[in-house]
Amino acid sequence: VPFNQWASGHKRYKGDPADFTDMYDFIHNHAFLLDGYRAMAKTGLILSRTELSERQDIVESVLQHLVLENIPFRLIYTGPNDWDNKLAEEDLLGLNVVITPSNQDYLTDKQWETLSNFDGMIQSLSGKIELMEMVGRPITVTNGNDKLTVIPRENFLDDDYPYVCHLLNSLYDRETDRLLPQKDVRIWFDGVFFSKNISTALFYCPEEDPVELDMQPSENGFTIQIPRVADWGIVAFTSKSID
Repeated sequence: VPFNQWASGHKRYKGDPADFTDMYDFIHNHAFLLDGYRAMAKTGLILSRTELSERQDIVESVLQHLVLENIPFRLIYTGPNDWDNKLAEEDLLGLNVVITPSNQDYLTDKQWETLSNFDGMIQSLSGKIELMEMVGRPITVTNGNDKLTVIPRENFLDDDYPYVCHLLNSLYDRETDRLLPQKDVRIWFDGVFFSKNISTALFYCPEEDPVELDMQPSENGFTIQIPRVADWGIVAFTSKSID
């Protein structure tokens, strides 16, 4: 439970465990939508510890850009030092685009050799315009990508489990220090983003019963409509019903 956390300036937040009861109950009761899941993405961002320390502003700008544009990505944390995680070909499986460090010194020769065997597109961590042209936009929130973050995930333990998308409300009101609920949220998904046919979308959120969402085919994909997003919720996509 967050307790005595720095918020901004000299302001601190002191959490009351009772305020989080509904949230933790929801997590406990819906572990089947959380356990065994990992990021679902066709874009990989190779983040070097050295580059992060030397070019922090640039790295954070690109990370923020990917998040705000709802571009799913897999973060591959590595670097040239002995204590850094090693880069393996398995880390690149399933990716179509890899964003690499901007300087040769930020990775080892062995790591660059591993990247040279990658058969997808490679883009140096640089301009946002070039990045958008390469990775595209598989998810679009019609109400505004900056107002809602969509995080798709897949279960790596069992293919029969549904795809899920976490929805994080970003519509923050400074005057009331609260998130403003969003109504009639529409999210478009590229039809080739999911490898299985999707027939059902259910929305789960704390303190509410699951709701089956309206799904409509649209250009090169489909659109779902969510009646209301308060703080956080999970959309489960499946080809069969979930109990």
